[in-house]
Formats: sequence, structure tokens, C-alpha cells
Amino acid sequence: MHLLSNTLAALLITAVLCPFTASASAKGRAAETIAAPDVLEGSWEGSFEALSPTPEGHSISSSVTIRLTFSSEGARVFSGQGGAWREVAPDRFKVERLGPHALIHLVHAGQVPGPHGSRWFETYLIAVAAMTEDTLLGHWSRVVSHPDLSPNDPDRAFTVTGDVVLRRVETATGR
Repeated sequence: MHLLSNTLAALLITAVLCPFTASASAKGRAAETIAAPDVLEGSWEGSFEALSPTPEGHSISSSVTIRLTFSSEGARVFSGQGGAWREVAPDRFKVERLGPHALIHLVHAGQVPGPHGSRWFETYLIAVAAMTEDTLLGHWSRVVSHPDLSPNDPDRAFTVTGDVVLRRVETATGR
């Protein structure tokens, strides 16, 4: 519930603070028409500290670097480390866009490799809003569970969240 309220709060804050949607001056004109329709198109990168609360009450922090690419075909998510990029769940993310906002999401499952591997389930969300033509504000979130693990195992279910400012970048495939 805490994760859901944080995600909803972040979406509400970005909707209120986003300069593209703050003032539709023409009467009857939808706010989403204020921004250029392709403001999200291209590649965006950012790094942030993700937090994962523990049952003991403290949080584990980890550095995360992501690249998002938007095109007419949808959105792709990449994880970066040491200058190398790995696409996260290729061709699996869905994207919903409205003006300068987008919600990239995926719900999937699998099995940990090995003869005694447990099942896992994951919900992965990234909400973004254009702050300027070259800057996005983002909220990144993962919710993971391993229902086959003991109820006392801290990895049975956990969340990881973080907020990020993403900058537009040029890539080998262009903007």
C-alpha cells in the first residue's frame, strides 16, 4: 500500500509541476496538446539511488542507471553498468502516453534457474513527465515476490523505488 501511495503521489506531483500541462490557455483545449506531440521521442538517461525497505525498518540503497527510448513503436528500457547497456525484458514493456507524460509498465513471471529454483513474479513501472524538451522527471519502481520461499525469508517479497531526472541523449540510432 505504501508503494502504491508513493507512486500515486509522484504521478500527482509531476502532473501539477509539469510546465507543459500547467496552463492551457485556449478554452476547451486539452492540456496534452500544449507540448509538441513528439516531446518524449528519443533516448533518455539518468542515474539514481534506489531504495528497498527491509522488514527490520531500514532501507538498502543501490545505484541504478537507466536509459529509456521512445519511438512510434513503443518504449524500451535499458539498464547500464560500466558503460555497457542491457535491455530489460526486450519487447515486453507496454507504454501509455498522454502529452508529455508516459507510463511504462510490465508484469511478468519466471523461475529461478536450477533444480530447486523458486517461482518469481514482478511488476515493473516507470512513470515520466517532460520537464523541458531535454529533461524528464521519472519515478522507477519494482515489486517482486518469490511465493515459494519461506514466509520469513526477506526475499519472499520486496520493493525497490527511486526518483530520477533523465537527460536526452544522442545514440547510435539517432535521437
